[in-house]
Amino acid sequence: MCGGGKTTESTDRDSLSLDSEAFMTAFAKATETPTVAVTLSPGVVLMPFVDDVEAVLNVFLAGASTGDAIAAAAFGDHNPGAKSPVTFPKSEADVVAPCDDLACEYSEGLAVGYRAMEDMEVNFPFGHGLSYTTFNYTWSAEPKVGTDGSVTLSATVENTGDRDGAEVVQLYLGFPDVAGEPPKVLKGYEKVNLVAGAAEEVSFTIDAKALKIWDNVAWNWAEVAGSFDVMVGSSSRDIRLEGSFDL
Repeated sequence: MCGGGKTTESTDRDSLSLDSEAFMTAFAKATETPTVAVTLSPGVVLMPFVDDVEAVLNVFLAGASTGDAIAAAAFGDHNPGAKSPVTFPKSEADVVAPCDDLACEYSEGLAVGYRAMEDMEVNFPFGHGLSYTTFNYTWSAEPKVGTDGSVTLSATVENTGDRDGAEVVQLYLGFPDVAGEPPKVLKGYEKVNLVAGAAEEVSFTIDAKALKIWDNVAWNWAEVAGSFDVMVGSSSRDIRLEGSFDL
């Protein structure tokens, strides 16, 4: 079953619902046939039917070849390897309310998107995306602070399934509590294409400036002392490797 949503420039959407949400929800609940929901959306949408379908294929706004892309992914001719750039919430109450005025005040500060929703139940987290194969992560080199203040680390990603596929390895950082930062901050990502059974090492370098926070009083970047958490995974909620370092 398929559903879409619409949007326009210069104004917020007044709803996160798909145009055919009521039909899709009723159909998914009533049918006994395994069903995949295909959604075409301008961004985040609600999916009250998510627990009653086998899978959701969201193509956002895919352009002229939308039909070919949907068919290739749904029937397995193409192994999807994309990751969601947004968090799909359970409810509109979990996100910032729309503003229908041209003068809008957004006071959430750093608590935007996945950074604000770490403790919320969501339909699909930031960075999520399934594949027809599976991937295993192991440390190649755990986080290490260099003489220039940067941090280096590397992980080996192995395609453990029987299909060639692509994985987007995501690096998140947890600052010391004193910094007042969100619990997870994306600091890097790397896409690797792996044939079945192959493995590849993925390396990251976090430069010294990326370990600082903005000081509104000094109006400059400030260093943070303490223990930093390092999280490497397949999404913001699917962390495969954890480490730490001290500054």
